[in-house]
Amino acid sequence: MKEGQVDAMCTLTFVDWWAISGAPSLAIPMVPDADGRPMSVMLGGTLGADGRLVGIAQAMMRD
Repeated sequence: MKEGQVDAMCTLTFVDWWAISGAPSLAIPMVPDADGRPMSVMLGGTLGADGRLVGIAQAMMRD
């Protein structure tokens, strides 16, 4: 993430290395899929960037 100069990464699947590494991650609930199953977007950031990650999530949820 430092090489790419990004604050967060976003994925539709669970990525366990964020939790294993101790880096912050969170899931944002989205609309259900075509079959009615709940979906979410997972965001992950770098160590110590918890506040930045929450800010990104808040910006995503405003729209």
